[in-house]
Amino acid sequence: MVARCLEAARPFAGRISVLDLRTIIPWDQEAVLENVRQTGKVLIVHEDTLTNGFAGEICAVVVSQAFTDLDAPVEPIGVPDIPIPYNIRMMNAIVPSVASIRATMERLLAFYTLPAWNDFFHARSTEIFAFDCSLQQNQKAIKAC
Repeated sequence: MVARCLEAARPFAGRISVLDLRTIIPWDQEAVLENVRQTGKVLIVHEDTLTNGFAGEICAVVVSQAFTDLDAPVEPIGVPDIPIPYNIRMMNAIVPSVASIRATMERLLAFYTLPAWNDFFHARSTEIFAFDCSLQQNQKAIKAC
């Protein structure tokens, strides 16, 4: 999968970092979390099924330990929930392709995040306050008439 990921990331040079977890027991949680903190986005590509695959463990750790650093949903890509065939042609048909990996990379890179909640809240409370002030002025003007 690393070769497919590197090929899919080629058009996005400098915008995507590929981290190869060579082992899953133990797996390098610190490297993954550091990468999440730097990029804000996570795409997990693996040859296992989506249900009960190891991507679920990575997603759980990322969400529990680096949720506030995420700018987009965590995206796992894997094999559909079917038995993995031993025939190489059939296996290549179900394993994530370069095109599907690239499409997901594009979607994640284009993912728009809203401003931080505090910025959003303060902007909205200012607008509401401004509205309340103008409403009070209008009520004073009506009473004066």
